[in-house]
Amino acid sequence: MVRRLIFSVLLLSLSTIANAEHLLKQGVLQVYWLPVWNDTGTVNTPELHYRYFVLSANNQAEKIVNLDKQNSEALLTRYFSPVPENFLKFKEGHLERSGTAVINHLSSNTECDHHYYSGQLIKFTVGTDQHFDINTLENAAGCEAWPYRLSYTLKPGITDAHFKQEPDVSAKNGAIITADMAIVTLERVNQQWIKAAQYDANQPDSVGKNQGFILLSQLQPLN
Repeated sequence: MVRRLIFSVLLLSLSTIANAEHLLKQGVLQVYWLPVWNDTGTVNTPELHYRYFVLSANNQAEKIVNLDKQNSEALLTRYFSPVPENFLKFKEGHLERSGTAVINHLSSNTECDHHYYSGQLIKFTVGTDQHFDINTLENAAGCEAWPYRLSYTLKPGITDAHFKQEPDVSAKNGAIITADMAIVTLERVNQQWIKAAQYDANQPDSVGKNQGFILLSQLQPLN
């Protein structure tokens, strides 16, 4: 009887710890569109995702907490208003706000030699200081860095493609784009054009020096 009582108390204590609310006083809340392609790679149905970068005293990311997607649209308007028009129109990219978070059900796991956390966002208070380097934070995310980036290669049969200096077919040509080149999106311009760069794992943020504008109609997804 005594053993059973002790065991029950222990289970209750562990449950209380797991469900405790954690006040994370310094960090950056991020919302992003995760590309989700169909099996044929022809249709992308993006999903809204949230995560919280917990910062150390020197503004380095010491934890990355993937957050439950409850009330995704409500969180977007609550914490990121005014939401840029293109973020909703094209369902691409990311937004960030620094501040204090209260997170429940905090748990951890290991993936590709990194510790990741998950939890439920209870409350977020936007901070007054919005100075942070998102690329530095992404570099700390290991295999989960830049999850919102769309990557492409040239469509088969296109042999004369260049990065353009402006989003216009008559603009001057920049660097040539080869068939085996991986291209990452930097910014969506409109329905036809993106600003992009050659993927280069040896460069900061994996963004190569060859950059410019390119027609989406010339590309196929690599994600």
